Formats: sequence, structure tokens, C-alpha cells
Amino acid sequence: MTRATRSRPGPVSHVLLLAVIAAMLLATAPLGAAHAQQAQRVTRLTADSNTGAAIAWSRLTYAAGAGPTVLLARDDVFVDALTTGSAQGALDAPLLLTDGDALSPDTATELERLGAQDVTIMGGEHAVSAAVEAELADLGYATTRLSGATRLETATEVAGAFFPNATTAVIARAFPTSDEQTQAFADSLAVGSFSAGTGIPVLLTEVDRLSDSTRAYLDAAPVENIIVVGGTAAVSEAVMAELATIDMESKGPGAELTVNRVAAGTRFGTAVALANEFGYSTAADAPRILLIAGTGADAWASGLPAGAQSGSGAATVLADGATLPAETLALLEGGSGKPLICGPAVEASACDAAAEALGLTGS
Repeated sequence: MTRATRSRPGPVSHVLLLAVIAAMLLATAPLGAAHAQQAQRVTRLTADSNTGAAIAWSRLTYAAGAGPTVLLARDDVFVDALTTGSAQGALDAPLLLTDGDALSPDTATELERLGAQDVTIMGGEHAVSAAVEAELADLGYATTRLSGATRLETATEVAGAFFPNATTAVIARAFPTSDEQTQAFADSLAVGSFSAGTGIPVLLTEVDRLSDSTRAYLDAAPVENIIVVGGTAAVSEAVMAELATIDMESKGPGAELTVNRVAAGTRFGTAVALANEFGYSTAADAPRILLIAGTGADAWASGLPAGAQSGSGAATVLADGATLPAETLALLEGGSGKPLICGPAVEASACDAAAEALGLTGS
């Protein structure tokens, strides 16, 4: 396994969770000159493929020549992209997607537009092949690979690479409990934006037990504050009980563990709860709103790459197909006039409803 060796941001050092988030919110700056700017109040992204969805976010967020570092994951499997939100925020880098066996032409074009120099590949060669890595090298890009035996270990690799001294971590669900694969990334859609904005790494766990590799990481790392995202159907009370037994002696004198759950009855409500945790009680508190698709097998491809856009401050909420869930609508109705960005997989009627709730009809 390899880790990126570039310089990294300083650690999260606050003991109390609210102090951590408050400090990070104060450090959050508006999009700078390196980012593409949008004059319109409603931005509707479109794409006809998973690679295109990631590119749409990249083109919205980064001007030509403004993305020297890029994260790259496979375009048809979400597992290695699950915890890239924090890395997008740490590196100020877009997440792009590619065919696992050959570099997708449209992704190659976007790398060139960005003026990329370094490409961090997410996952092992079974995910993004050695052939893709060789092609990137032939094109002049320096490559680094972050990978683990499973999605669980890839998450700890990301945390260790970019946040080795973080004292706060998010725990989210890693696997579905049924044939509904979207369960595995439902909460990660909003978690990615939250972690990009706060600089808090994301770890993964099984539903009914704390995964061994995650436990080992938490025992060894200086983490004292844990935010569990999702209800008990996503991360069980058994996991919460195991988290309470994390080894604190190795973390130094006076280290105390806090474990908090951020959740609601649905993935839509959990996204709103995360926005609240970020300090956005209503849409009025946020610089802008990101609406991303919360359902559908490929929702991850249009949602996880939103991390870099949200890293500069945004409330990320979910649509339910063609409609807005009540939880999403309730948050939006308090933010009259706030800019709205609808992700590539958001249906037009859901975007229209969000615009209306924000008083942006006619935009």
C-alpha cells in the first residue's frame, strides 16, 4: 500500500466536537480565484455518464489550469470513492472517474484542462488498472496510489495520509444489508461534503460490528471525538458500544472519548442533520445550496465528486427522484435567495421545486 507524500494541512486539534466544527467554519473561505465562478442563481449540471458527472463538478469548481492535483477513481464501482470527500477538501482537488482498464478520453481531456500535475489513484489495480497508471505516466502525470484490501482499509489509508493527527473522525456505513446497494453510500453522499468542509476524515464500518481495521486505526490514532452518521439501521448500537471501548491510554494524559450520533429517519433527513451540524440550521445560514440525487444506483457518481465544491462552504441536501423530501424542503424554505446548484443526476422537477423553495423561480 502506498500513501501520498505531499505536504498536508494541519491537524484537527479541538477536543470538543462543537468547537472543532465552529473553528473549521471560521476557517472556511469563499471560492477563490482558482475556482470557476457562477453568475446565475440556479446552476443545473448535466451529464450522460458517470465520468461526465464528475467532470461537470470539476468544470464548475475549477477554472482552466487551476487543478494541479486530481483524485481518480473507477467509474462503475463506488467503493474506493466513498471517503474521498475529505481528501478533496484537504487537497483542494476534484474527484474524477475513469474506466478501470483504460483512461477514459473525456477524463483525459479534463486532466489537460485542469493543468493537472499529480494524480492520486483511489483503490488497487483491481479497481484502476496498472495500464491506466502507465497511461497517466506516459502523459506526464506523477501518480500515487491510495489503496487497501477493502473499502474499509482504503478509508483508513486516506485518513492516515491526509489527517494523521486528526482528533475527530466520522464513522459511516460501509456495506448494505440487502440487495439495495445504495444503502452503502446513502449517508456518504452528504458525509463527503461535510468532511470536505470541516477537514474531518471519514472511516467506515460494518453495520453490526466495528470493523477490525477501523478499530485498529482508532486505537492507534489520536482521535478523541467520533461522529457516527446514520441511524441504528446504518450503524448499530452494538458498534456504538464498541466505540466506547476505544483505547484512550495511548492518546496521552487527560484524553477523553466523546461519541455522538448524527442521524434522522431517512438518508434525506440525515443529510439535513449533517447540514445542521455544520452550522446551517436553515438554508439562510449557508453560502449556497448543493442539491444532489439521493437515490439511484449511480447517485454516488454525481454526489461524491461534489466534495470539492462544498469544501468552500455549502449545505448539501438530497432529492428523491423527481421530488423533494419534506426534510429537504424544510431546510430550503428558510433560505430565500441563496444560490442553488443542482447536481448532474437531479431531475428537472426536483431542481425546480428547490428553486421555488428558495425563491429563485425564473432563474
